Amino acid sequence: MEHNIGENLETVSPNTCDTTARSIALALTAILFMANIFAILFVLIFPNLVAFTSLMIYILAIPLGYILIRKLPITTWQTTELGGGGFIKALCICVFLSILGSVIGNYVVLLLEMLVGQSIPSPVASVFSEQYLWFSIVLVLILAPVVEELLFRKVIIDRLAQFGKWNCILFSGLTFGLFHGNFSQFFYAFFVGIALAYVYYQTRKIWIPIVLHAIINGIGVMSRFVALGMDLEPLVSIYSLLLFVSILLGLIFFIVAIVKLIRRKDFDRIRGASFGNLGMIAFYVITAVLFVLNTL
Repeated sequence: MEHNIGENLETVSPNTCDTTARSIALALTAILFMANIFAILFVLIFPNLVAFTSLMIYILAIPLGYILIRKLPITTWQTTELGGGGFIKALCICVFLSILGSVIGNYVVLLLEMLVGQSIPSPVASVFSEQYLWFSIVLVLILAPVVEELLFRKVIIDRLAQFGKWNCILFSGLTFGLFHGNFSQFFYAFFVGIALAYVYYQTRKIWIPIVLHAIINGIGVMSRFVALGMDLEPLVSIYSLLLFVSILLGLIFFIVAIVKLIRRKDFDRIRGASFGNLGMIAFYVITAVLFVLNTL
């Protein structure tokens, strides 16, 4: 069922907001729980195929979790065209935010390593298996962007947009960041998640955040190739130059975008019912457990 967003969001019942957000959060909690259970079973059954455990979340847990929320009402709203220039700006901003988040995450992990007195394995590195390198590439560049964007942008925003633009954008970004379950990835996933959510809300074209997500992941793949000592010259030099230019332009575009948002006062009320309901509390708990387990 679809309905249009009314101009006065204040008329939306807080109980409706709480119910919708709670249902989505409980589905996300169930997805994480199922993903870990399926991964454990997969390792027990196929101990020589540990590298393929990441498939469990994409081909089983997320599809099953979607069943729990597929009947929630879908909202329609007025959209705008992004255009080629807008896409480039969005890409540069996403690159800047991903690097900024990665730097913050690395410093947080470094601090935690000092506190626990041991090194913390990189969850990003664990995704890449040299033995099944091409599988890892397909997972990171195709499967993850498509499935994650369909869930965190299309499914979630389509159902929460009725409660406010920035309410659904923040919900999408926060849950996306927490969903990764570790400090190393949380910050850049949170920052980029908000940017991708904004792009989807403005356009309602899911292919755009999917492509942006894939490119951002591609940057990580290239970095991983360099870390593995692969001889990719002169690609590495070209990659480094493009990355530097993208970060610089992204910083500029980001500042300009924030100034425009402030001048237009393009912010609506964030609803506490979306973030403080029982479903979100359950989601906070299970992600907190994952954060702790991935730190120890």
